[in-house]
Amino acid sequence: MVEMGPICGDTCKRSYEVEGKEAPCERCQKEVLPANQAAFRVFGTVQTQVVTAGMGEPVGLDFNAVNFVMELYEVRDRKKVFEKVNAIFREIQERRKA
Repeated sequence: MVEMGPICGDTCKRSYEVEGKEAPCERCQKEVLPANQAAFRVFGTVQTQVVTAGMGEPVGLDFNAVNFVMELYEVRDRKKVFEKVNAIFREIQERRKA
């Protein structure tokens, strides 16, 4: 099993930089709760595996990539982590629209 340590805001910050935007770090929780560490680890790895719509608008993550990374990191509760990874993606998309 891979050790899932805390992940700082660098993952989030990089995802904003890709779009040329400044990350809203002041609004974010600075430490990932233990119950969410696996999801943040998986998301940090698959965040570039985005499925886009007609004009390049992100609509979701590539579920094959999410599944592959969960297998790679030997994630135990894959359904729960999968749901959290998607929730992280949706939250980031909502914040980008704001």
